[in-house]
Amino acid sequence: MAVEKLNLITLLAALFLVHAPMKAAEDTLDVSVDIARHFNNAMTSVYEKVSPSVVVIDVVTPMKGRQKQLPPEIELFLHTPGKGEDSALSPMEGSGIIIDANGYILTNAHVVEGVPPKSIRVRLKDGREFKGTLKGVDNFMDVAVVKIDASNLPMAKLGDSDAVKVGQFAFALGTPFELQDSFSMGIVSAKGRNHLTPTSNFEDYIQTDASINPGSSGGPLCDIEGHVIGMNSVINGLNRGLGFAIPINLANSIAQELIRNGKIVRPWIGVRIASLRNDENFRPFAKDLTDGVVVKAISPESPAMKGNLKPGDIILSADNKPMLTDSDLQKYIFQKKVGEKVELLIWREGRKQTLKIMTETFPDSIFAKKEIDIEKESRKEPAVYTPEMLGMQLQDLTPALQKKLKGVSKGGVLVSSVEEGRALDAEIRPADIITEIDFHPVSSRADALDALHHANMENGILVQIERAGEKSFYIIK
Repeated sequence: MAVEKLNLITLLAALFLVHAPMKAAEDTLDVSVDIARHFNNAMTSVYEKVSPSVVVIDVVTPMKGRQKQLPPEIELFLHTPGKGEDSALSPMEGSGIIIDANGYILTNAHVVEGVPPKSIRVRLKDGREFKGTLKGVDNFMDVAVVKIDASNLPMAKLGDSDAVKVGQFAFALGTPFELQDSFSMGIVSAKGRNHLTPTSNFEDYIQTDASINPGSSGGPLCDIEGHVIGMNSVINGLNRGLGFAIPINLANSIAQELIRNGKIVRPWIGVRIASLRNDENFRPFAKDLTDGVVVKAISPESPAMKGNLKPGDIILSADNKPMLTDSDLQKYIFQKKVGEKVELLIWREGRKQTLKIMTETFPDSIFAKKEIDIEKESRKEPAVYTPEMLGMQLQDLTPALQKKLKGVSKGGVLVSSVEEGRALDAEIRPADIITEIDFHPVSSRADALDALHHANMENGILVQIERAGEKSFYIIK
């Protein structure tokens, strides 16, 4: 890292000299050193401004409980006990940012998730230690607020993450590997990173090459002015040049609501989506469209399902605002209030139409449970294998099965088994109910076999599925 910084300083000096007037040889070195000195002072100034507001968060909690709750990519951030430490209690360590002089501290939810009362300790730069109280957690966005009983604390100055530009300097602070007060430098290498892990599908991360290591989670990412532009949150490849931070505008807005209400009430329409431009398999079904948001799945009893949205629909706009990517739609819905209507312009089977959907509160649980032994039930009625080595075995959906599979639409054909073949590759599973094939409704095994016989295998077969109440589609290639 030191070599990288030296090369950067040399480059800055060289760029200055290219545009500077010709000077005497003895002045050239002085100019280069002066530039390096100014840059050096700027970096140390960032550290001096920000470091007093960065804290260490120690958590002692039963190891088994943490292992169950935290995925592997999150564990990378946390210090795990060495040999000789109590195996029943696991000390974890992360970082935090003082955002209020009266003791409110911003950190990641995974740093304090699932901890018992009185197990949080907060250590300030000046050495003082406090017991921390968990004020609120938003697991969905990986944001939490811890409160300590203190006043007149050094607050971080928050910047505007919307104004951040790729290529600008970025500085990360935190406590990697129990090394408090660590400071690293890099640049903002990308913005708007999404879907990095299964637990981080909705944030637009700031990507940086500033060194971020275990224990830095919850610490600040700053600009050259010493303003916090992000909260370090996810690493990809331990100290290999890929660090990610939640934009501070988003993190702080969540933190302020947690401080006021102790929880987050988030609007929801109940769709799983993807950007059309990134969905190579679905693009042949979208004809001349290049941008939009593909509805991949719809949650049971959701606003989207109540509003007649279907898997395979392409959302073009919301309230007359173009929706070019899945991130555009996610951000827009999160800005709405619970109970507020959203007018969606969609493309369905070559035609545009408008749907009105009313947002609801984001539920604690999205998926319904389905209690049925499909292998046992399928023995009661003959089944037929699909053609073209698809590997699906289908049977008619009898009234008895319809009753057992609560919440499904009338009609469709049951997938009673899936063996080696293209259907298995497309992630179709036993107990799925096929309701449409290439946008044509199927109500029996005969309908399905006929539709499959006429399908275009080169483009792929678009199969509408109901699974545990969720409606979705899969493409068999």
